[in-house]
Amino acid sequence: MFQFSYQLWRRIMYGFWLTVIVFSMLVLIIIYTYQFKDFDYYWEKYLHVSKKVCKQRDLGLELYDSDTGTLFVKLLTPTFFLIITIIQLHYFHKDFLLISDIHYRSSEYIADTTQLTTASNIPNDSTETHITIEHENEIECPKTLDLKSPNRRRTASPTSELGTPTTLKEEVESNRAEREFKAVKICLDNIFQDVQQWFTSISEILWRILEIHIIKVVLLSTFILAAYDVCAIHFFAFVVFVVVALPLPALQSFFSHCMSIWVAVLLLSKMIYQLNIVDNLNWRRNCSAVMFINSSTDFPFPFNTTIDNHDWIGFKRTLDLANYCKGYIGLILVLTIQAVVKIRQEVNRIQLNLPEPKTGIIFPEATRSTADDNLSRMFKIFSKLFFFTNLALSFVT
Repeated sequence: MFQFSYQLWRRIMYGFWLTVIVFSMLVLIIIYTYQFKDFDYYWEKYLHVSKKVCKQRDLGLELYDSDTGTLFVKLLTPTFFLIITIIQLHYFHKDFLLISDIHYRSSEYIADTTQLTTASNIPNDSTETHITIEHENEIECPKTLDLKSPNRRRTASPTSELGTPTTLKEEVESNRAEREFKAVKICLDNIFQDVQQWFTSISEILWRILEIHIIKVVLLSTFILAAYDVCAIHFFAFVVFVVVALPLPALQSFFSHCMSIWVAVLLLSKMIYQLNIVDNLNWRRNCSAVMFINSSTDFPFPFNTTIDNHDWIGFKRTLDLANYCKGYIGLILVLTIQAVVKIRQEVNRIQLNLPEPKTGIIFPEATRSTADDNLSRMFKIFSKLFFFTNLALSFVT
């Protein structure tokens, strides 16, 4: 749902957390009560869940009479999810919805950006003025002392004669150290602001490049998954999606959503297929000979054996389920990253009041008239022309 609609995903989060809480509580109660005496018989008699064909085991119902450690681990997972979900729903859900709103930080972000820009321009003049004033005071102080009359010096006590120059010297050194500290601090602040501005500019360019080319990563990952595990369900879905989506940029987002649904369905189906309740005997066929109208033809090796059509479709039984499903998990991760990039760019444009750039353009502000101003603008217009050149070459080939 996060990949389809960000707003709808935010709206159903409360119901999702409630579902997780209820489901975790049911799992805890069922696993714990199943350890009681004769509860396996009750499941078989009243709920018609047989124990002989491992239907109860497929549901996660096992007896741990002599292995309390394993029972504790089995109960720990739903307990952990239950506690974490309750904490999230009770303490952080409202704040999460507030912070995750697209329009939450638009005005605040612009105000902070303006304040930061203004502050970065002010310190140079104020620093020079402050240092100049302090320097003038430092120069004028000795002159004021020299204008004092000799008689007044003689009438002063020995303590004042010895203490005043020392105190004045310490004060001057203290002011000088304070000025140097402030100058260093302002210099470091300016350097930090420059580095922050440079990092922001680079990150925005990288986000834009990722926004343009993430669909290519999705299509490439999909094709690699189809080539890694050759079967019917991959060809009729993934290969067809990739071949059709490449020349049609307007439909690439739609095909991306279709692939998200298909990957989720395949992942759940292949996990369900590992259960013992799934009967895979009816799909086996003996291919040692093919009967025609009046004759039979023998198949050569390795086709002259009993073949399971589930393998041809794409369903296999395995003991390493994580390795078996890693391709689907990786593709779901890539599709999620695509959704994150899309939402992030949308939020950033709303905050900065920026228009939607043209498709495939990294620097929309780059034009031919400004290409000769400096090297930066020259490279920007080169990147823009490079895209159109590659696009033309793609159409030609």
